[in-house]
Amino acid sequence: MYIPVYINKMRVIACTDTGSDLTIMQSSLFKKLFKHKNAQLKENNVNIQSFSGNSIKNLGKCEIR
Repeated sequence: MYIPVYINKMRVIACTDTGSDLTIMQSSLFKKLFKHKNAQLKENNVNIQSFSGNSIKNLGKCEIR
């Protein structure tokens, strides 16, 4: 299911999965949304796989409030 959401007053179309434990986004979107907030990604060692088993590159984690 795709829904429009607003993050920092920017409209983003999001693919929602209510059963997922993670929220992920492309690094280019992260940079656009949080460039003025100086949000930094922290390294982590979480391996992410899609439902089909494909590996997803993980650049880090960040807690946004």
